[in-house]
Amino acid sequence: MPSKLQDYDILGEIGSGSYGTCKKVRRKSDQKILVWKELDYGKMTEIEKKMLVSEVNLLREMKHPHIVRYYDRIIDRSNTTIYIVMEYCQGGDLGALIARHRKDRRLIEEYFITKIMYQLVMALQECHRRKDGGHVLHRDLKPANVFLDGNDNVKLGDFGLARVLQHDTSFAKTFVGTPYYMSPEQVNKQSYNEKSDIWSLGCLVYELCCLSPPFTALNQRSLEAKIRIGQFRAISGQYSQELREVVNSMLKVNEDHRPSTDRLLSCPVFHPFQEQRDPQSDTKKQDEFFRRWERQLTEKQKELERREKLLLAKEKDLTQRESKVAREESNQQFLGFQGAVPLLSKRPLVNGNLAMDKENNFLNVKRKYSQNPEKCAKLHLPDVDWRHGASGLDERLLIRRITEITDVNVLPVNNSLDAVNVTLDITFHRVIDLDEKYQILSSSVWVRQEWTDQLLKWNPSDYGGLKLITIDSSQVWQPDIVLYNNVFGEFDGRLDNVKTRVRVHNDGLCYWAAPFVFKTSCHINVQDFPYDKQMCTLKFGSWLFHSKQLDLFQKRDNAPVAQDSVDNGEWEITTVKIEKNIIRYDCCPDDLYPDITFVINLQRRSLFYTYNLVIPNLIIALLAFFSFHIPVECGERLSFVITVLLSLTVFLLLVAESIPPTSEAVPVIGLFFTSSIIEVALALIATGISLKVYYSYLYGKGLSPGLRKFLFYRVAPLLRLDTDHQNNHCTSKWRVGNPLEFVKKLTKKAKRDGDLSIYNVNAENNGRDDGETPTSLQINELNLLSLSTLSESTQGTMPERGKRKRNPLSAELEVIASAVKDHREFEKRAAECRIAAAIVDRAFMVMLIFVFFASAVIILHLPSMRKL
Repeated sequence: MPSKLQDYDILGEIGSGSYGTCKKVRRKSDQKILVWKELDYGKMTEIEKKMLVSEVNLLREMKHPHIVRYYDRIIDRSNTTIYIVMEYCQGGDLGALIARHRKDRRLIEEYFITKIMYQLVMALQECHRRKDGGHVLHRDLKPANVFLDGNDNVKLGDFGLARVLQHDTSFAKTFVGTPYYMSPEQVNKQSYNEKSDIWSLGCLVYELCCLSPPFTALNQRSLEAKIRIGQFRAISGQYSQELREVVNSMLKVNEDHRPSTDRLLSCPVFHPFQEQRDPQSDTKKQDEFFRRWERQLTEKQKELERREKLLLAKEKDLTQRESKVAREESNQQFLGFQGAVPLLSKRPLVNGNLAMDKENNFLNVKRKYSQNPEKCAKLHLPDVDWRHGASGLDERLLIRRITEITDVNVLPVNNSLDAVNVTLDITFHRVIDLDEKYQILSSSVWVRQEWTDQLLKWNPSDYGGLKLITIDSSQVWQPDIVLYNNVFGEFDGRLDNVKTRVRVHNDGLCYWAAPFVFKTSCHINVQDFPYDKQMCTLKFGSWLFHSKQLDLFQKRDNAPVAQDSVDNGEWEITTVKIEKNIIRYDCCPDDLYPDITFVINLQRRSLFYTYNLVIPNLIIALLAFFSFHIPVECGERLSFVITVLLSLTVFLLLVAESIPPTSEAVPVIGLFFTSSIIEVALALIATGISLKVYYSYLYGKGLSPGLRKFLFYRVAPLLRLDTDHQNNHCTSKWRVGNPLEFVKKLTKKAKRDGDLSIYNVNAENNGRDDGETPTSLQINELNLLSLSTLSESTQGTMPERGKRKRNPLSAELEVIASAVKDHREFEKRAAECRIAAAIVDRAFMVMLIFVFFASAVIILHLPSMRKL
């Protein structure tokens, strides 16, 4: 019979999520403590609903001691809520367990890790090899989805992302899961199988050993890159070789090299648990196993204490025979730390035992017998040559002592009135990109910091001559230096967030270095584009400490630029200057805050723009001058200028993307393009005006008096044009001379040839002995004039006709003389129009020359061009 909400008592809320909450409940029928997941499926998408149904179905079918047991489901359709009732695990999840140990800086015991791994392998074996022949991939195996019951037994849960592979299916392809625990095939979006769960199990066990995931990064791309190559740190040597080998086998990049669940269960590390394959069937054997394990640990501890007592007794005997100086040296319980914490005169206990005292005594004995290795051998000390510097034990003891006495939240000064002096320096590696539109500089920089920690000083003689150690940056104080003009969303600008190691000297000098890729704001001035110089800055300073607490210093005036870096194809680094500023901000008017600003001077490489933008545009602009050498009467001149203008327009459309899209300043190259368009547009206008002036004699009386006076008496003298000579030259070809002479020649020609022709007379009049005749246009013009004159003469009165009959030769001569006179006037107007067109061409050509040289001066006036 299905359960109802009334069958349970709500005891409290355990947690909440995006779609609901998880509550602890008690079943009224048998008072059993359970937990239900209260989910609002009305807010879910269809895919999420399918995942919910899949989880419910899988939990209902999965029945295994190490898988969270499913009891019931209750659907409340009125509130679109489903309640999934499951087994309650009072031990919490592994994520919380790892967080507690990380906070306490305490590793998890190996036997507990081995037990968890063994039980998870059995749970995965049940999923991967179901009785119906199918395979269930969990696909989200992580510490937060592994729970512990009251007996610290594992319960695998949260099958929301699980997928069932049928008998004939061996691979899944959906990209789901938690990035830190995804396998390489999932990251590469390839098909995967149950070996992907083995990879996630390896990541989980690794995190149990190291208290951090094997693959971590600041962004998703870096994390995926590490997963693809299987890059992770080795597990601490405090764990057995068998355990480390098992974890390494599960984290193989090639899935074929990862073991299956069956193969994992056969590993020697699981042999102590083989007798307890079913924890619920024989809990007594399991308890006996762990008691036996604890007894072995207790015996080892007793053996250590016995050896320690023997060592202390020998040390006491040796101390009694030492001189007074040796006794004073042995009483320096702080072991050489000078001026840091003088009140710590007693050696503290670690975890309630004498582990630290044992190491201290061991170090004292080692120091006293450093000159006599034979005595060290009698004391059963490790086989170390004390005469050749410090051993690993010295460094380990020193780091442990530093960890105990250091508080990373306290300024490392002896006097609170003193400030910590931090020296900041960089090596500029390369310019990655400079986005002019968004004004963002992407650069690769190596940052270095040096400061003196007055609380980290020790005497090298007390640690085998050890003068230098490297320690994790989280264990020492670091300055809170921030990049002020950072615009990179994934990087908050704090340098101390990068966990690189710190090099510490015995005098307290700390050195920290790390590589960065910065994205900073940079004001871009494109006025001189593409021959411009830009100045970008990297501004570093403390976010909280003022100058009386933390002071910044520069190491040099100019920061070095890496010589082995890959040069940027567009930008060249000229100098990187270093400046120190002390600023009083409005938020904190009482304090001064120092900062170190690195001024990066960049020079644009203009060769590309010169050969692809400037020179082609210059050549196109010069074609406008060539158009003035084409005769006006040539019909292709106008088409030529229009073609040049269109080609320049198309060229500008192609290069528009290369010009930075900003409205703060007009780039010089933009002015150059504008002047080029003006030149070609003026050439087009000049061509139109010239054609209009040239053909004005065909459509009227020629030039107007005002225009004739302006062109011939104002413009022509300015352009040094001789209009009289040109006019005489243009009209001399068709000048017929004295009319009487013309008539005589015409009469003689008529008597000789019997044909009256003005062309023959004109040919003789001009002395054309070579047989040259007028052009067809001139002949047509004369014919038109002659016909019009003859037609008018025939329309006279009858008496006039009588007179013409009486004297036909005289009448014809009058007609010819009138035609010649009209032709003279026509040729005079045509000559004036030709000269006026030439004056207009010359005037516009001078204007274009001025515009061209003005644009050239604009470009050549740039400082960068003057250096060429």
